[in-house]
Amino acid sequence: MNGSFVSITIFLIMFTSPIHAAPPNLAVADFTVTSSNPQLAFVGKGLAEMIAADLALSKAVVVIDRERRNVLLGELEFSLSAGVESRMQAGRLLAADYPVVGSVTDMGTQVLVTCSMVKVETGALVWTDRSLGALSDYDALSRRLASSALLGLGLGAAVSAAKPPEPGPEAKAARKEEAIIAFSNAVESYDRKDRVKAVEYIVIARAIDPKNRSEEHTSELQSRQVI
Repeated sequence: MNGSFVSITIFLIMFTSPIHAAPPNLAVADFTVTSSNPQLAFVGKGLAEMIAADLALSKAVVVIDRERRNVLLGELEFSLSAGVESRMQAGRLLAADYPVVGSVTDMGTQVLVTCSMVKVETGALVWTDRSLGALSDYDALSRRLASSALLGLGLGAAVSAAKPPEPGPEAKAARKEEAIIAFSNAVESYDRKDRVKAVEYIVIARAIDPKNRSEEHTSELQSRQVI
């Protein structure tokens, strides 16, 4: 009897304990840019990388490694920013559950950042959002869209983890815009494997805005000792 009781107890513990699903895998594509300003040519890379970093910092999702994404998709010429079918194929190749794509539209004094996410398994659009603001407010734009994406996945409890650390002295708006542009150029240089140039741009961005999170929390560049 005692043995049977123990067996039943173990069975109940095993099948009534909560099952914690593995966090979903996300692949964030570089955002397309619509602007006549050549300085903004790579800002879609910078903003996408910041949003990816915010998502990764939440610990609620796993963000696919940037270099792995570039290598695999580059070899087979797949694009995460193309149509839904291409996105699904690229997502499967990367073992990503949800590809995230976006665009940046230059509105003059502001930028409109639009993002969307599909489920690779079905191709269904599971989340879309947009945020309008000054490019100098890149921190807020990134944070809001990352938080919105987590909510779209039903991971609202993790949204607070995407908040930034205590802010330092504010840099002037025009200079902060220069910071995100420099950071975006650093990401582009990194993709071209020009580590020296990437470091130069990071130094510029840090000098302008020492407290900005793009340089502090871009895990992909940090992990490869670029910054």
